[in-house]
Amino acid sequence: MKRVTRLFLGVILTTGFLGCQDKDRDSPTKSSESVGESVGKSVSEPQADGRLPEVYRLFESALEDFNTLNFDGAASLFADAHECILSDYTAKPIKGRRALVDRWKEIHLAFPDVRVDVKRILDGGKFWVFEGVITGTHHGDFLGREGSMKKLGCHLAIFSWVKDNRIQKSFICGNPLAVLKQMKSAAKTLPPGLIVPDKPEVLAAPGNPARVEAVRTFFRSFETADLAMFSKLVASDVAIHAYGDGREISGLESLMLAMVKEREAFDGRIDVEEAVAVGPYVAALVHVHGTLRGGLGAGKSGGNPISVRGVDVFRFQGGKIKEWDNHRNLMDLLKQVGLFPPPEK
Repeated sequence: MKRVTRLFLGVILTTGFLGCQDKDRDSPTKSSESVGESVGKSVSEPQADGRLPEVYRLFESALEDFNTLNFDGAASLFADAHECILSDYTAKPIKGRRALVDRWKEIHLAFPDVRVDVKRILDGGKFWVFEGVITGTHHGDFLGREGSMKKLGCHLAIFSWVKDNRIQKSFICGNPLAVLKQMKSAAKTLPPGLIVPDKPEVLAAPGNPARVEAVRTFFRSFETADLAMFSKLVASDVAIHAYGDGREISGLESLMLAMVKEREAFDGRIDVEEAVAVGPYVAALVHVHGTLRGGLGAGKSGGNPISVRGVDVFRFQGGKIKEWDNHRNLMDLLKQVGLFPPPEK
């Protein structure tokens, strides 16, 4: 049963601490839903007049600049006084567009061919949410390790506050521990989960606000171990993608069993700090905080206070949560409970 406890902790607090076998994902579909009828409008295709939507054009231009190492050009998507909040609780925010460019240059020193590719962009008006992957060949020092010459990467989620088509503030969540594992691995290629579509999914508001409340209720039902509410909110064949190491949980039954065991190990809250509904999706910036009652593998982590922020993207179908993209910084959690660096044997 210890494995089950870690399984759900991997979804709520981490990014796939343990998981089940990978499954093929359902592609997003539009349907009439009891939690609202609006499914939004896909804007990946050109509009009737042949022009691409503004958010698509802005991201496309910024990413082309980033991927060709024109960092000043890429930074034009951000406000001069932009503040970037990192998922590492010990890290100070990156304040100002110039500081952001400097950070990108530091990454480039370790990964000369660094690039970001898009999976999905959700335009919620005052919020933009980005999901994608960042990859590169490890040439220089990163996380205290010299260049391995391996191709490395991890999933990436960015929750942004926007004004006048410029990002004013952003929360960014990657998974450096997944990258560290790849450095140590004998594998020569990227994990199979680091795949993005040839054409990214780009969706624009409006979405249905009832789905935002459904997500808030979803997290409250975890806090109270309300299994009946879980069954009302979650599809029986839900797919949960715990990004970073490509793990996945399949099915409502597995999720509910894990939830019950998780309540035995974790005493705390999950606050939805911001949320936006776009098409069939709800994206949420969440704050998980509380105390671990039990341990997490080797080491005595029980009794440790934890505070972790992350990004969750839910897809609704048939009135229920059909798919859940879960973005957490696993290394951040393990640092807080004293398990990173790993305890000496």
